Amino acid sequence: MNSCKAKFVVTLPLFLQVIRATQKKCPSLKHIIVISEEAHEGCHSFFEMTKVDNKSTRYLKGSDINAEKHVALLPFSSGTTGLPKGVMLSTANICTNIVQYSQPGCYPSLPFETDSRDQEHFIGILPFFHIYGFSLIMACTIYHGCFTACMAKFDPALFIQTLRTHKVIFIVYKYAINTLHFHFIILIF
Repeated sequence: MNSCKAKFVVTLPLFLQVIRATQKKCPSLKHIIVISEEAHEGCHSFFEMTKVDNKSTRYLKGSDINAEKHVALLPFSSGTTGLPKGVMLSTANICTNIVQYSQPGCYPSLPFETDSRDQEHFIGILPFFHIYGFSLIMACTIYHGCFTACMAKFDPALFIQTLRTHKVIFIVYKYAINTLHFHFIILIF
């Protein structure tokens, strides 16, 4: 967080202890926003923030930024060939990636290719801070108006319950063959 001079972090209560420890080592990190109904000392509540009167808020318009140059996301590489490095992705990079994923044949039998008017249901197993979880699961499902059931961590019983409750039709997960190679499996129900 020091390398990107993060000013705030949005997190879940599950990770709050780690974020608090990180905040002590990162002087630029001034605010922690917790996605939780309950209050957490010294943190902002995401749900309380959404209730604030925003009439005087000035929102960015698409014309206010240069989509080719504006850094919209700064994911960090895993550091397999050295230290982790921030990868500056522009708004245009992210939008292009979403369109690429959405093309017929990009992934076998992606439900984005259907003409169904029903809302497709996904499950978010991959973490959204991982570029694959962010782009394929979060960004693409939002772009296509899909429902995504999010899991903060993998729990087998909760996973099965989520599949049944939300009638998930599509899952992407990765498994390690060895420490250097990951394979992604797509399950369609």
